[in-house]
Amino acid sequence: MFTELRIGNFKGFKSNHVIPLSRITLIFGPNSSGKSAILQSLLLLEQSARMATNSSSPLTFVGREIDLGGFAAAINSHDQNLELKLGATYLTENIIQKLHAHDGNESTELDLERKWESFDLIVNGGNGHPYLREFQYDVQSDVDRRAYFIVDDISNEENRLKFSDTYPSNRTIVRSLISDETDQTTESDVEKAFDAIQTVEINRMGFLPYIQPSQSRFEGGFNPNLLLKAKSREDNQIESESLAHLWYGMIQGRHSSTARNLARIDHLGPLRMILDRVETARPGSTNDVGAAGERAIDVLLRHPERVELVNDWLQKLGVPYSVEPLRLTPSELPQVGDIQTLVLRDRRTGTIQSPKDVGVGVSQLIPLIIRCVQSTNRVLLVEQPELHLHPAVQSEIADLIIEFSDEQKGNQILVETHSEHLLLRLQRRIREGLISAADICVLYVHADNDGSHCQQLQLDENGEFIDEWPNGFFEERIREIIG
Repeated sequence: MFTELRIGNFKGFKSNHVIPLSRITLIFGPNSSGKSAILQSLLLLEQSARMATNSSSPLTFVGREIDLGGFAAAINSHDQNLELKLGATYLTENIIQKLHAHDGNESTELDLERKWESFDLIVNGGNGHPYLREFQYDVQSDVDRRAYFIVDDISNEENRLKFSDTYPSNRTIVRSLISDETDQTTESDVEKAFDAIQTVEINRMGFLPYIQPSQSRFEGGFNPNLLLKAKSREDNQIESESLAHLWYGMIQGRHSSTARNLARIDHLGPLRMILDRVETARPGSTNDVGAAGERAIDVLLRHPERVELVNDWLQKLGVPYSVEPLRLTPSELPQVGDIQTLVLRDRRTGTIQSPKDVGVGVSQLIPLIIRCVQSTNRVLLVEQPELHLHPAVQSEIADLIIEFSDEQKGNQILVETHSEHLLLRLQRRIREGLISAADICVLYVHADNDGSHCQQLQLDENGEFIDEWPNGFFEERIREIIG
């Protein structure tokens, strides 16, 4: 779960902004205030990590999930002299294996220790060729694990990074790697360790520091036995090769952890498509409904067990239709391809209709339900879930979000919305004790002459706001009532 997002000079956000996130995060604000930039920053990071091997740029601004045009379009005020800053903090699980005797036999017990990791990056415009100027890892542990990497030589087309020896926390990391229980490490030892580490070339895969495993010393992967060898020194001589292996394991571990957490991000855009009466099967992941819901039929046909779940939720949300995905390709005409359709059956009359023949709101709702029921341990970014929906259905969407963001499902859901009804239902569920106020983060985004600003509005355990609502936040109803 992501607990914090940091952005600077991105879209409407000038300088540096720290944005808190929770298991359920609602993002409110006027149109063109900068709400979308919050979700777009996460999508940019996910897309850049996923497409890293196919891109020479540290950030992939144009891709399947998001099209930001490029550095010049994404940087605040289109000023290419500014530095683009992005970062995030996320919870992870440190799995500790313990062997213990049980009835004379060895058995394995797993303990899950919650901790956090974070990363921050700075990208410069580079006269039309963006480059990664600085990268930082930070890992919660008993020693300071904040590691800084800087560009060694920006004229180098391969854009290699250097583990900087000027940051005190970097020296702390090196000291912790080579210290034993007696902790008799000297500054000379630390200097020798830096020399050993700097012999390892740190490349990058997208924006993530990466060490090529093809380097001869790392062939065959990381040998954990070398960790013990690196910790034991004779005559204060550091085993350089052992330390290099240990360093390789540390960097690759952080790379994998960050990429794995970003890969959990899924996106559902603000405009879901209205499915055609008949469609050709679309290529792609069997779990990906698509940002516009374009693969809804594919997902339901490939996972028929989800059809009943979707229909259950349609009924809970007060929608009088159930969905039935159908394959239509005639056996005697396989040449026409995989033809399919999604029909809606009216629960009241039994009548079958096409999505094109009913209200637009149904087409907007179906992809959202599919995205939720198929997700476990995912980060769902949802834009305008209330689009074209009756206020009563908007309220029920809050219950959908609550159910699929619980501890068992393990999902985190970030929602950009204008729906007061969705918020009111969440406040009610807090009062009823069905969800904790700590699991809900309400953000209000507004813009002025200094750009976009994000304010957290805290809720208490009665579902009431602790912080005062900003001027104009859901005041339209009151103004209409009092004239």
